Amino acid sequence: MNNNKIAIIDIDNTLWDFANVLYERLYNKLGSIVSPPSEWHNWHFWKEFCDGETFYKTVREIHLEQDRFGIYPDAGEFLQTLKSTGFQVIIASHRDAKALEPTFRWLKKHNLSFDSLHLSYDKTQLFSDCHLCVDDSPNILKTANEKGLLATGLEFPWNKKINIRLFQSLSQITDFIKKINLKNKEGTSKNAKYQSKSFNG
Repeated sequence: MNNNKIAIIDIDNTLWDFANVLYERLYNKLGSIVSPPSEWHNWHFWKEFCDGETFYKTVREIHLEQDRFGIYPDAGEFLQTLKSTGFQVIIASHRDAKALEPTFRWLKKHNLSFDSLHLSYDKTQLFSDCHLCVDDSPNILKTANEKGLLATGLEFPWNKKINIRLFQSLSQITDFIKKINLKNKEGTSKNAKYQSKSFNG
């Protein structure tokens, strides 16, 4: 794990309740064949009741209206704590570039702390210089973990089976990251004392 202190933070189902809005939109289009988020047990849940064109069009529609929606109650404190503990915060989301302005307005509307905003269809390109990844995608979390990042996120039916520590709230994630940082600092301090003794020995 590197020491650059860069955090890659997802948006959907990390900073706000995207799943329930998506469910409502799909239900309005397709009716009762759409299962609720509690039954979305894998990342491609939508294939059970929806074609790709309808699904991705609906996702894009929501992203283009991003500034209409709220945030999780602890999202602001979560990001502010990351900043105050020395992280550079990159908000990274899998969405079309056309969603840049509404996404930026949403971040500002809710006074969310961040350093930069990255919208693309491959956020893993950012991982080489990063320390932390908070996301809900099982594939993103697995890739982040494999590349040596501290990977975590909120637990949902579609990601709960992966072998990565997940939590029920952003406040719990904040506490987890604080503990990891404290352990890293204590380890660094012990190593420095050992090296000093060895040098003076």
